[in-house]
Amino acid sequence: METTREKYVLLAFASCITCTISFDLWMSRVGHDTFAMVVSSLNDFWEPGHVIMGIFEVQNTTRVAMANYVKVLLDSFGLFDKFIAM
Repeated sequence: METTREKYVLLAFASCITCTISFDLWMSRVGHDTFAMVVSSLNDFWEPGHVIMGIFEVQNTTRVAMANYVKVLLDSFGLFDKFIAM
């Protein structure tokens, strides 16, 4: 059975040549911090695309912790070497 990852995300980045990443971060006083990640990309024909990667809950929102979490996520989609801006 196809997962959402195979059905939508990997298909959207099949011809991605470069991408940028944007974030929204919501922080709470009780430690339930949440961020949303959107990847905007260009394909071989310079057509733009946008994929909402998801909304994620994290325990640690320090710069290093967030960078490590995002790196693992980008690597799982083969995008880490393609991004030009965060």
